[in-house]
Amino acid sequence: MKRRFDWRPRLTRAMAGLASVPHVWGANDCLVGLADAAIDAVTGRPIFEQLIGRYDDPQGALRVLAAEGADGLDALVGRYLPPMPIGEMRQGDLAGIADPSAFRIALGVCVGERIVVLTPAGRGTVSRDQAVMAFRVGE
Repeated sequence: MKRRFDWRPRLTRAMAGLASVPHVWGANDCLVGLADAAIDAVTGRPIFEQLIGRYDDPQGALRVLAAEGADGLDALVGRYLPPMPIGEMRQGDLAGIADPSAFRIALGVCVGERIVVLTPAGRGTVSRDQAVMAFRVGE
């Protein structure tokens, strides 16, 4: 996947659009909401849209991961996007933030020195230092 020539303004708009959209499992969570919005903005091609609506709670999301043959969110994302060193993460790449649950990570989007994440109230940010893994979005 290549990055679009206009990916920067598209990513800015996509992240701004999440400012007050609350977390909703299977519709606006860290995978099908945040990560896929960033992937679509950067490359023009969402890759997780087939999962929208297939679950509506954490247990359902774990069942979908299992049905997809993934034992954690990191395993599912790693099938579609190449892992990369955290130090090479650039704007628009995905960050994995440690999660003690069975998901193992929560996803965020690198926007420079901060990582955009979803909170119960909508978009938030955390320090780039919180990333425990990273995935490259586009070349």
